[in-house]
Amino acid sequence: MAFKPEQYDSGKLVYLKAANTQTFAKFGAVKNASGYITPAASGDNTDVKYVSMEAITTSGTDGDLVLCLRIGGVTIVADTSNTPTQAQMMTAVDLSAVNTIDTSAVTDQVFFAESIVGAAADKKVRGWFLEGVVNS
Repeated sequence: MAFKPEQYDSGKLVYLKAANTQTFAKFGAVKNASGYITPAASGDNTDVKYVSMEAITTSGTDGDLVLCLRIGGVTIVADTSNTPTQAQMMTAVDLSAVNTIDTSAVTDQVFFAESIVGAAADKKVRGWFLEGVVNS
């Protein structure tokens, strides 16, 4: 599932230009790369401002359009790479990959994990992406 928005306005959907030959997962985190978008990854130390709303692989030319959602103010249910604990909630955590967070890692502080969704073994938390990432 990745980063699935729980509520959002249709006016936040935008087409953004992608860097050449990129593979975007539906609901994957997206980052800026010299004015083009690319999938975000663990250790990027950068703000995530968009989530891809489609699974697509772009061509070998810069500028292919990808449908994305501006995520400022959007609550998201995020998949985790580990089993979250209650002690890890209400903290800022890191990306684990383009489509997961690591609730035990707090170096980059990209995502605010507010609460566990369902059973902890389901590996899902509710929260939102932060702006002004600590190491960006």
